Amino acid sequence: MYLAIKTKMSGVPLPNFSLDHPSQPKLLHFAGVVFDEAGQELESLIAEVRQGEPASIRAGRNGLERIAPNLPESDSAEPKDVSNWFRTRAKRAKWLVGHEIYLGVINMAIAGAKAESAAFMPNCRLFCTSLQSIQVVNSPPTAQMMEAGRYHPKMPTLRECAAVILDESSDLEPDCRTELDWTVRIFRRVMHERGERFY
Repeated sequence: MYLAIKTKMSGVPLPNFSLDHPSQPKLLHFAGVVFDEAGQELESLIAEVRQGEPASIRAGRNGLERIAPNLPESDSAEPKDVSNWFRTRAKRAKWLVGHEIYLGVINMAIAGAKAESAAFMPNCRLFCTSLQSIQVVNSPPTAQMMEAGRYHPKMPTLRECAAVILDESSDLEPDCRTELDWTVRIFRRVMHERGERFY
């Protein structure tokens, strides 16, 4: 199985502080989808992460395994439940996929340290769609990059990757579900074109 994630934090991780330090940013939104070799979704969790004191849990939502596999996007979840969902799936994943997956892993380590006093770092292969797509997309450097003497291609946005690799473009801002779909499809396309096996 494979796991694609997207995270949104209240700020940037602070490398000079411990992961559970109060100054570290909070996880605001989490989106994760478990998929198989054919790219078929097996389960997903898309939720706003509750802040502050734990809210009362509605009947039928008593903990991780009671959360519906396809939680509606309007729902919210406790930080501990989100962290637990991510940890249990990432432990079984062959690949962890994301557009900025290295940052996503750090964000989830911070979220786990804050919610459960235990940071979790997955022991599987990581696939960063922005890094793996940089030569294909070949986005020109920004003016700021050139002023600093850096003329290499800039890291492409997920929308740029989707336009070049998947031949899909839209003027509308993609929702979380669309971004996860693009991430999974870019991962599968790049791996297929390289002739790599999904193991």
